[in-house]
This record gives sequence, structure tokens and C-alpha cells, in this order.
Amino acid sequence: PVTNPQKSLAHFDLKNELILASELEFIDQISKEEKVLIHNDFYPGNIIVDDAVIYGIDFEKSGFGFPLTDAATLFGWFEFPAEPRALNFSRKDTQNLQNIFLETFCDLSKLDYAETRQDLNKFLAKIFLDQIYICTLLATNSWGYIGPAAKNGNREKIRELLQKAKHYILLI
Repeated sequence: PVTNPQKSLAHFDLKNELILASELEFIDQISKEEKVLIHNDFYPGNIIVDDAVIYGIDFEKSGFGFPLTDAATLFGWFEFPAEPRALNFSRKDTQNLQNIFLETFCDLSKLDYAETRQDLNKFLAKIFLDQIYICTLLATNSWGYIGPAAKNGNREKIRELLQKAKHYILLI
């Protein structure tokens, strides 16, 4: 086990990717929103499409949360490192899928597209920040047990997640 997580994180060489605490004030805004019943793990692996009917499955993580959490999870899934690439989606394909999803979501929910898109940026930034936390925690707890390739993979994944979080923070 790692006895000094700070030293391990220094190996990540991500100093240029850091996000200032002042840039995270939007999280306080999110926490004041009304909570509703959400799926809380809404991504393509938990969706079944049968003809014209779409089913959500795997509700074990469901509970009360913020209204745009599920929309942001699905929207953001297309930008997680490796997922779209595994499906051979181009950046343009990804953006088209995201736009179709969000337009449909807004139409069905009777929400203003531009306002929802702006609010969604907060949730997307938070989703990527949450993933950074999880990846960093896993990396620091396993640092002494994983090889150089896994360390580099963790570093690159965290770097990509930081870049995504920063991108959405700038849009808020």
C-alpha cells in the first residue's frame, strides 16, 4: 500500500491540469436543487431498445438525486475516455447523438433546450470530477501493486477526465 498518497499523486504529473477551488462553486448551486427519483446509473448498458419501446434496467443505484443527473450521465457517457472509441464513434457522431438525445429529452420533459443545455454543463462537470475522484482513489490505493502500463493508463485517464471537467466548467 501507498504510505504517502501525495507522493504517489506527484507521479501523475498533472499539475497543469488542476482546477481551482473557486471554479467549483457551481457544486453548491447543484446541491440546492430539488431532488427527485433518479436511476443514477443511466448509460447505454442499462438501456434496452425493443422496436419503438425503450426500457431502463438495473435500478439498484436508484434513489433521490438532482433532476439532470441521469440526462448528464447518458450525455457524458459518450465523452468518457475509451467508450465512444470502442464503438468507433467519430466526434461528429458523438455530438449528433448527444444533440438528438438532449433535444428529445427537452421535448419530452417540456424543458427549454438552451436553458437545459446550460444547466447540463454543471452536471457534466460534476460527473467528470466524480470520476476523477474514483480513479485517483483507485490509483493511490493500488499504486504499489500495479505495473508501469497500468500507471500510465491511470494517468492518461485522469488527464482526459480533468480536461473534460475543465471544458464543462468553462461553459458554466
